[in-house]
Amino acid sequence: MPVSTAEHSLPLEAIRDLAHRDVSGRAKYAVFTECLRTMILGGSLPAGARLPTERELATLSGLSLGTVQRSLRSLVEEGYLTRAPKVGSFVTERTQIRQPWHCRFLSDDGKTVLPVSPTTRRRLVTNEVGPWTKHLGPAAGGYLYIERNFDVAGEFSVDSRFWGDANRLSALRLGHMAQLDGENLKHLIASKCHLPVTRVVHKLRYAVREREPASLILTALTWSHGAPLYYQEFRIPPNGRELLVSDELDQHFGFGGENPPHEG
Repeated sequence: MPVSTAEHSLPLEAIRDLAHRDVSGRAKYAVFTECLRTMILGGSLPAGARLPTERELATLSGLSLGTVQRSLRSLVEEGYLTRAPKVGSFVTERTQIRQPWHCRFLSDDGKTVLPVSPTTRRRLVTNEVGPWTKHLGPAAGGYLYIERNFDVAGEFSVDSRFWGDANRLSALRLGHMAQLDGENLKHLIASKCHLPVTRVVHKLRYAVREREPASLILTALTWSHGAPLYYQEFRIPPNGRELLVSDELDQHFGFGGENPPHEG
C-alpha cells in the first residue's frame, strides 16, 4: 500500500466550499462523491495520496459523518479509492494502458509513445441518438457508453467517449467500471467479445467552445469483419506533442505487429 507523506494533500478550500453549495434536488453524498472524483481525475488529488480521516472530511465539508462515509464507500466501489484498516483512504494508483492504439503521442525521440493511463468516469447503456448512430446503425438493446479520462505522461489529459452496441459488447458491462481503468478496449473486445478490430478510420476536426481553448477531436470508426464495431471520440487539449494517427506508419516507428490488417 503506497503511503503518501502528504496526508492532507486534498485541496481543503474545495472541501470547505461544499458546505456553501446549493445541493437542492441532489443527494449530498452524490455531490460530495462527484467533487472528490473530479479532484482525482483532474490531478489535484494525485494517485497514492492519503485523504484526511472521515471525521476531518466531515468537519471540513460541513456534511454528516454518515454522508462522508457513504461517499467514500462509493469511490472505493468505483475503484478510485483504496482503504486500509487503521491506515486510511488512498487514491488508487493509475494503470498504464497496454499498447495504446488511438491515443498515441510521440515522445521526444520520435519513435516511442508516451505512457497513457485511462480512468473510467461513467459506464451506462443509452438510447441517445448522435453521430455514432450513423456509423453503428440502430441498436435494439441500446448503445454502451463509456466515458474515460486519459492521463498522458502527466502532461495533459484527453477526454474519451465510446459508443458500441450494448448487446454485442455485453461483456464490457460486467463488474465494476473501475476494472476498465488502464485497459485497452480494443483488446478487451477481441478477447471477451470475440470481435477483433479489422478496420479503423481516423478523422480529425477542431472544436471551439466559448472561453475555452480550441480542442482537437479525434474520431475513431472501427469495424469487425465488415460490421461496424464502435465509435469513439477523443477531445485533445492544446499540447506540444505529435499525435500518431496513421496505421501505415506503424512499422516505420516500430509499432508493427499489434495492429490488424485493414479490410478493402
